[in-house]
Amino acid sequence: MAEHLRALKDASGFSLADLAAKTHYSRASWERWLNGKRVITPEALDRFTAVVASDRDTVRALLDSVRREAGSEDSAPVPGEGSTVAETTGPPAVDPDAPEERPETPAETPSVETPPANSAETHRRWAQGLRNGSSRLLAALLAALLAAAALVSGVAWLLVHSSPRRAQARTAATAPAQPTTEGVQCQGIGCLGKDPQQSGCDSDARTLTTANDGEVVLYVRYSSRCGAAWAKITNGSPGDTAVISTGSGERATALIHWGYDNYSPMVAAAGPDVTLRVCGSQPAGQACTSTVMSPKA
Repeated sequence: MAEHLRALKDASGFSLADLAAKTHYSRASWERWLNGKRVITPEALDRFTAVVASDRDTVRALLDSVRREAGSEDSAPVPGEGSTVAETTGPPAVDPDAPEERPETPAETPSVETPPANSAETHRRWAQGLRNGSSRLLAALLAALLAAAALVSGVAWLLVHSSPRRAQARTAATAPAQPTTEGVQCQGIGCLGKDPQQSGCDSDARTLTTANDGEVVLYVRYSSRCGAAWAKITNGSPGDTAVISTGSGERATALIHWGYDNYSPMVAAAGPDVTLRVCGSQPAGQACTSTVMSPKA
């Protein structure tokens, strides 16, 4: 079912963002349906066939067959994971495939017991309880006010008797250092050949430059905390590649094994005279980004 839907999508030339805009289902839902992670709903299938101008009865018959085999009338998850379809543009759409949130059960509100109408003794005890509760509440409020006043007085004394220089010295002595490399696992040459996501280098990554080869987009990605860079390719097809190279001869390749995008391992980009460039190769041709000089600057 998923292979048939992907074939119809590819033949139409629409991207996931196009499908989300035309059908009002989110890109995430279309990624799950087209990769076989979930069985598409009949309503979404009707919109899909209308958008891609496909034979609705034929595709609907295929869906009915899949649902009978699955033994469920719902869009249950399909075991296993398909290829990931990445889309990075366009506003998020409402995801009808997302589970509904259950409303929280309101906490029970303690009720105040009212005295019986015909019991004078019970009424007297009830009124006495209210007075005792009010007295305890008033005492608690007074204690809180006294504690707040003492705290304010202590802070005022410290402000008056502490010089600015001493305060600055204490702050400098007790403030923890904030290393610029916190959270990353490598730097510079130590990042060579490593995965940018697993190494934490994608946390501050930015795109230095891009290039297009038809619909295929090539990226030069760079992390200043790691002093490393890598290639990224999107909107491609299995077999498409993007190779990042440096002026010192380092190279790393991003190959799309399945799906539409991928990224390469990292190359070192920490020196002041580093140059970076990404070149892509597809059946339709080749393209390269402009050369980036000294990315750290």
